[in-house]
Amino acid sequence: MSSSHYKNLYALISALSDGVKKMEQGKLNPLQVELLLDDARSLHERLAVIQYLSAEKELKSSESSNSKKEKKKTSSISIQFGQVESKEDPVKQIDLEESIDEVLESNEKEIPLKEEAKKPTFGESINDRFAQKESSSLADKLSKQPIADLFSAIGLNEKFLFIEELFAGDSKVYKQQLEVLNSMQSFDEATAHINNKLLKEFGWKLKGSVEKKFIKLIERRYI
Repeated sequence: MSSSHYKNLYALISALSDGVKKMEQGKLNPLQVELLLDDARSLHERLAVIQYLSAEKELKSSESSNSKKEKKKTSSISIQFGQVESKEDPVKQIDLEESIDEVLESNEKEIPLKEEAKKPTFGESINDRFAQKESSSLADKLSKQPIADLFSAIGLNEKFLFIEELFAGDSKVYKQQLEVLNSMQSFDEATAHINNKLLKEFGWKLKGSVEKKFIKLIERRYI
């Protein structure tokens, strides 16, 4: 395991700065140059993850802001409607309000509320989660594109995200585990490996968005 795995961003930057100074003075041997390159790669990976997460956060913030503006606009229209004084006959005004109430009640009856999806408990295993959705999962698989190779299916940003969030920033462990998951005989065998090793070793959370994204790719590998 690389020594840069235990360094935070500031430590990596400091190590690179010191290393460059020594290299300019001709004080680095080949092994020290290799360690310096390792630190540089680690810094690049972490900065790429930070860039990815920052862009994702900005997108969510923009969507939330647009949603709030839309709600505020709707609320403003409703208030103005309530402030308009009607010059119509009072009896007709009452009939209009009753008609609106009837339409609203009719719409509420016609549009059933969606049942809230059951959320898995913290201690629930991956096998339990997918067993509960077995019937719907079969239909979903028909509309998904299978993955022949995990390495080629995972994009650069996803790779950096998985390394940083799921494998403690260690690219070597990420590569080793992906090779293992890529060579399993079935999805059941892959989930058993995740349950017995990765969940325990790296403290994955089944409800985590990054974990779900990674597991979904594994599922598509064995469609």
